[in-house]
Amino acid sequence: MTPLFPPEIYRNVFKLLDTNSLHSCLHVSRLWCTHVIPLLWQNPLQIVFNKEGPHVENVSSIVETYLSCLSSDSRVKLVEGGIVPPMRAPTFKYHKYLNSLNYWLFHDAISTMFLKESPIQKRTKKKLMGLILEELLKLFFNHSENIRNLEYGTPEVFDYRNLEQSLDPVFILPNELSDCDIFRLSKLKSFSCRADTPPELIYTISRVSKGLQKIDIQQESNDEALSALIDSQTNLQHFEMTTCSEAKKVLSALKKKSKTLRKVSITGGCAISFDFFLQCPNLEELSLLFPVRLPGSERKWISLDEADAIWNCTELPSLLEYHIQFLAVLHGQALQYQNIYSSQVESSLSSEKDYISPQNDEGSATIDTARLMRLEIRRSNQRIKKIIDLIKISSGTLKTLTLDLTNSKDPEKYPHLISTIIQLCSNLVSIHLYIPNQSLSILPSLFIKCSKLEEILLTGDPDQQDISNVLYRLGPVVPRRLQFLALGVQTWTYNMASINNFFHHCKDRIDNLPFNFALDINSKSDFFKLCEKYRKKGSHSLMMYVLYGVDSVSIDLGCRIMLDYLDDDGNWFLYLWACDTFDDRDYGINP
Repeated sequence: MTPLFPPEIYRNVFKLLDTNSLHSCLHVSRLWCTHVIPLLWQNPLQIVFNKEGPHVENVSSIVETYLSCLSSDSRVKLVEGGIVPPMRAPTFKYHKYLNSLNYWLFHDAISTMFLKESPIQKRTKKKLMGLILEELLKLFFNHSENIRNLEYGTPEVFDYRNLEQSLDPVFILPNELSDCDIFRLSKLKSFSCRADTPPELIYTISRVSKGLQKIDIQQESNDEALSALIDSQTNLQHFEMTTCSEAKKVLSALKKKSKTLRKVSITGGCAISFDFFLQCPNLEELSLLFPVRLPGSERKWISLDEADAIWNCTELPSLLEYHIQFLAVLHGQALQYQNIYSSQVESSLSSEKDYISPQNDEGSATIDTARLMRLEIRRSNQRIKKIIDLIKISSGTLKTLTLDLTNSKDPEKYPHLISTIIQLCSNLVSIHLYIPNQSLSILPSLFIKCSKLEEILLTGDPDQQDISNVLYRLGPVVPRRLQFLALGVQTWTYNMASINNFFHHCKDRIDNLPFNFALDINSKSDFFKLCEKYRKKGSHSLMMYVLYGVDSVSIDLGCRIMLDYLDDDGNWFLYLWACDTFDDRDYGINP
């Protein structure tokens, strides 16, 4: 049957469909199937792992399908290792369609596949997993012509059941590839790596892949290789780095990419002048975090129903035990918990000079950063004046703003910062901000001027402050789109009459009820009763603030509030979330 349309028409139409619709199209005709299969197999593991519910069978099926695509030589190696690959030849060359090679997705997929196998020794299991990973990686590097993303970065979430069988990463080195295979890497658009990524692989990518748009460095492995990688790029737009060192050469190379950068995220104590970001005309997102926090280390908001369900749980595995395993797998090397981030690192992001916008011949500013939509800075010893400058030149484009500025160098500028936000950030949708006691009176102005806010998280000074008078003024001006509100949890107090008045106005003003209202879990019972009254009316949902981690104070609490899950057989297990920092300060609340 002759196709009704050219192939590109089919491809462009099918690209617009979601996964479920594409699966339905598979059964229409062979013609449709030939166009849909390449789309579904661009990153099939990502699709499966993103679905809720059990996915062992689906993941195993995907891995087995890829194994059926192996060459005869690879099959022989598997058989010699004690693995019998599928014998049936695949209908399609599925491996050729892969465009995102995420090492950890394949690692977890193979780990998951072994969960349903009969028990075998841990050492044998790791050996078999490593063998499968190595042969699959060779398959993709040798034959996949569409790989655009190569991800060796650290995964964000681990299922603790797989921790003990996690492997050291398997890398395919350039000397194992032909020139043709290496040339395929020239199409890469995104690359992420971690501490143990071989420098020769990074150098090879820097030599053949000049068009990377995103680079993600986690625990930088080789300053020289990574700086060469960044230096060789012609259109680097998105840069992320988590580091335990100053990474001077990497940052020096990054400074040359100011004209193309759109998103920058730096976590760690590295030194870079804030003025650099004021000279990035296309910057849309900026995130600067220190000290380093591990994935999942943030404080957590849970619903009241969740709190009731899990508060009395006591028979949980040792959080500390799994945290130690988590660290070992996460970084592939021991982290040195020493106070290496001294004052010279904490203060390194600030420039001593006030920002002066570059001038053209007519004397007007030449830099236009009216693209900045997301700004997140959680670092101590910063100059607030620099942040004010950045907000000013963003020309009101900011939509997300998070500022945690401990021990700033110019604290007297903080009221000016808040007034600048009120005056120039009318398009904000989300704000996480510290409000000192002397600035509480301007909160109503914040609510009025930033009327598009959907998420508001405000923290206060450590000493408790009664904000009842302010709360009376907030009710009539609460943003109509509000979906989440945390008013100085653990730092601000208010009387019953003021919170009752506030909830009454919220019920009448907010468009999409219920909104989420955060309440300290140690609040008085009268407050809970009042909140429950409005909750039953559909005004809001309660969100409780909890802190958990591995320090001496929070281990016990952490073991009691971690969310529990049951596997397919009804067995108890947990998704591990661990908390740690590089010093012992209390960083307040971060959702």
